[in-house]
Amino acid sequence: DDDELRRGKPACHIAYGEATAILAGDALQCLAFELLSAPHPSFTANIQLDLSHTLAKAIGHQGMAGGQMLDLAASGKAITLDQLNRIHYLKTGALIQASILMGAKAHSMVDEHALTALTEFGYWLGLGFQIRDDILDMTGTTEQLGKPQGSDHLNDKTTYPVLLGLEQAEAKAQDCFDRAATLLQQIPGHTELLYELGRYLIIRAA
Repeated sequence: DDDELRRGKPACHIAYGEATAILAGDALQCLAFELLSAPHPSFTANIQLDLSHTLAKAIGHQGMAGGQMLDLAASGKAITLDQLNRIHYLKTGALIQASILMGAKAHSMVDEHALTALTEFGYWLGLGFQIRDDILDMTGTTEQLGKPQGSDHLNDKTTYPVLLGLEQAEAKAQDCFDRAATLLQQIPGHTELLYELGRYLIIRAA
């Protein structure tokens, strides 16, 4: 989105130039797989392979990169709610979902039932996060957000408040949190941190 501010500071491409920002992104992506594939006493090679595959899928054409391309193609165009859901699941939700699943897959005691519930939990968490992000872009301030307020409008992007109205967008964000919280009840063990993560990402004020 070419925003000049991120977390209240100049974005990398503003502070250091586009070439440096692109190379930094490339290097960090490689670093992720370097860390995942390094020998580790707690993980078997099969677990590391599974974790690497999960991350690669979430950031590639079936995830973040594909979603960003759809988002670029949709700029300035009228799109449906289903199309918007797909864009944001791919460009944002898939990576959030992968982060949750990778934590679970690193634990050999997690069964298929729990993985299925966590997969769906990750979907609703990612969708709710993006709805809240769209709402804050409309209602927050640059100081609160740490990035330019109203950048979606300036970039002529379709957002959840634009399609649904602010009140219904708020209701949909709450519904996403409720669905995510219900799924956690199906998982044995301590899920309090995931619950609080969901509350922070979906109900946050900045």
